[in-house]
Amino acid sequence: MGETTDGDSSDEYTFPQLSNGLGSVLKNPFEWFFLLENRVVIAGMILVAFLMFFLAIELLIGMAHEQMVPLFYIFSSLIGGNLTLITIVLSINQLVISQHLNSPGGLREEIQGVNEYRNSVEETLTREVAPVTPSDFLEMLLESTQQCVESADEQTDEITDPDAAEALSDLLDDTIRTIEHSRRVLERSDVGLFNALSVTLKTNYSQEIYRVRDLQTTHEELLTEDIDDHLDELVVRIQQMDVARQYFKTLYLQDELAYLSRVLLYVGVPAELTALTMLLVFAASTQPILAPSTLAVVVPVAICITAAPLAILFAFVIRVSVVAQRTAAITPFTTSSQE
Repeated sequence: MGETTDGDSSDEYTFPQLSNGLGSVLKNPFEWFFLLENRVVIAGMILVAFLMFFLAIELLIGMAHEQMVPLFYIFSSLIGGNLTLITIVLSINQLVISQHLNSPGGLREEIQGVNEYRNSVEETLTREVAPVTPSDFLEMLLESTQQCVESADEQTDEITDPDAAEALSDLLDDTIRTIEHSRRVLERSDVGLFNALSVTLKTNYSQEIYRVRDLQTTHEELLTEDIDDHLDELVVRIQQMDVARQYFKTLYLQDELAYLSRVLLYVGVPAELTALTMLLVFAASTQPILAPSTLAVVVPVAICITAAPLAILFAFVIRVSVVAQRTAAITPFTTSSQE
């Protein structure tokens, strides 16, 4: 389950949200920004950047705000834009949530399907009860996959052909390296649903299954029966992890969209009140009510507050879209974005 991107080995990848120090963030700034940091923090950083930009314009251009009409139209547009934005996002969220509402019969079938998957995992892992939390369940799958890989690795010496032995060794080494790194991440105490899901985002399960099948086909006569059985078992383990990843993604998207709706309401109401207040101030008189120096600070701050819903939407949707893109296909197929 190694990383398929050239020049970036999976054991070098770190999860900055679960690491300490600024160095881990600087090593993977794009992953930190698009995936792993708190979304509200990212939105706050965007708003701070907006504020610095507007204040810089004020200092460079020296706007005196003698004309109230342009500011009146700016905040009028922000009021209408925020109302439209919040309404659309909430409507989309309700549509997504409504797809998961079901009758008792449908819910019973869904629960039965999930239980059948859990039972099949417990049977292949010879465990009586599988964990219920995503991180513990994934850690259990990784542990069983590691045991399967180690069992196959112990019999590598039985292969007499050096090319076949080297190909098998490379496959097993890549797999065990990725598993060990993922397990180190999951051992941390603060692993939640998304962090458990993020462990699987840099793994292309279809490519891993293809590598195993290709090895079995290319060196079919050179592999022992026990090694071939271990490789078949490895394929089953990878497929089980892909099913778990897709299900965890479904849970994450439902939870994230619900959280996004709540945060948008928390931020949208103050943003609308701020815009309405500024609108009333500018509509009260054709003459500046505040001193130009005061307006030079108040207006950029007010614009940033009213732009908060847009920053929140950007911060959340960018991560949702990346997760959806990286998990678009399920085994045995893949997409270019997952390569």
